[in-house]
Amino acid sequence: MSDRRKALIFISFTCPVCASYSSQLVTCSKTMPPGWEAEFIPVVQPDKESVMAGSAFYAALRADPARLGDFLSNAFSAIQDRNMRMADGKTWAYIAERARIRGFGQAAAQITAEPLQRAYGKLDLYRIDATPSVAIAGQYVITPDSVNGDNNLFFQLANGLISRALG
Repeated sequence: MSDRRKALIFISFTCPVCASYSSQLVTCSKTMPPGWEAEFIPVVQPDKESVMAGSAFYAALRADPARLGDFLSNAFSAIQDRNMRMADGKTWAYIAERARIRGFGQAAAQITAEPLQRAYGKLDLYRIDATPSVAIAGQYVITPDSVNGDNNLFFQLANGLISRALG
């Protein structure tokens, strides 16, 4: 399976648990074992809001992948705290500006349906029904519900499953 050496991190910008786990997920994504990669995947459904959110996510990732953490934290704040609408392009421009992502507009114009279809396909493949969810090595899917919401245990479990997949 192509995800054998990956941790896929599924997030939704309307999910308060995603917002609270966001910075730790970004930190963990940068500390993967050699040969492994972490990939954030926005929840994309066939509706205008999630398609626009997914498009903005992939535009930010394309324009400046190093600023993904800033994009995520600003997106969670704008959507959840400021009640900005996900279906409004001005929301995403505001978020990109706050995250200091250069070239966001240009990158947004280049986003095709492919990454959105791929995200939707991964959501279906791994039967994601809660966020955040982490699919590890194409075999395991965990959510904070897997550990009764214990933040530390969630990350210990993720690390343990990655270690298991290594061996």
